[in-house]
Amino acid sequence: MAWNPAALGPLAGTHLYAQGAASRGSGVFERSDLDRFPERTDDEPETFSPAEYQALSTDWFFGVAHDFASDRVTFAAGAFTPFVERSAQQDWPGAHYRREVDWYHLYAPCFALAFRVSGDFYIGVGFTFVRSWLHTSF
Repeated sequence: MAWNPAALGPLAGTHLYAQGAASRGSGVFERSDLDRFPERTDDEPETFSPAEYQALSTDWFFGVAHDFASDRVTFAAGAFTPFVERSAQQDWPGAHYRREVDWYHLYAPCFALAFRVSGDFYIGVGFTFVRSWLHTSF
């Protein structure tokens, strides 16, 4: 629908599409010590412990196509998330950034029309609008 709208042309009737996936990620941020005044010998560097993170991300697609009882035109509309990244961190000891829930999300509604030109030859036109959201705290 979003990548090849002409492929909708041969479909007859109404078709529903649904897809989803979830992924879990985890890791550790290793943080270097910070020596604020390297020229001073009486100053101790600030140390940071490693910080663990957990992430659960989901993506999905939903769409519908209908030919309006026509042998010439098929219309489709859908929405999907081409990229989602979420991470929930605990209050890390010594971490001075990203202490709360962070996420980056793309949302893309799409519309498509397929026209039968002749026989098995179709031309498709598609429109996809991408909106992105980023939430992070430092």
